[in-house]
Amino acid sequence: MVPSSLYSIPTPTDPVFDSSVEKSGLVVTSIAEDATYVYEKIRSFRIGMLLLFHEYKSMDRAEFVARCQMARDNLLKASSRGELLIEKLRLRANQKPFWKFGMR
Repeated sequence: MVPSSLYSIPTPTDPVFDSSVEKSGLVVTSIAEDATYVYEKIRSFRIGMLLLFHEYKSMDRAEFVARCQMARDNLLKASSRGELLIEKLRLRANQKPFWKFGMR
C-alpha cells in the first residue's frame, strides 16, 4: 500500500562537502574518492526521498516500492563505505605529515 501522505524534506544540499571539494587534493586519493562516493550516495538518497515526497501519489505500488528500495540501498552503501572512510580518516589524522611547514 502506498502511504496517503509523506513528510516534506528540504531540497538536498551538502554545504560542508561542497565547500570542501576544492581541498580534496590535500588528502590521499582513496580518501577523496571514498568521501565523494559517500556524499553522492547520501545525495542520491535525499533526491530519491524528495521525488517520493512529491510524486508518490502518481506512482503505482511497484514503482513506489522500487524507489523506496533504491533509496534504502543508497543509504546502506553510504553507511558501509562511510564506516571505512571514517577509519581511513582516523588513521590519516594520526600520521605525521611527510613535510614540514616552512620548508620547500
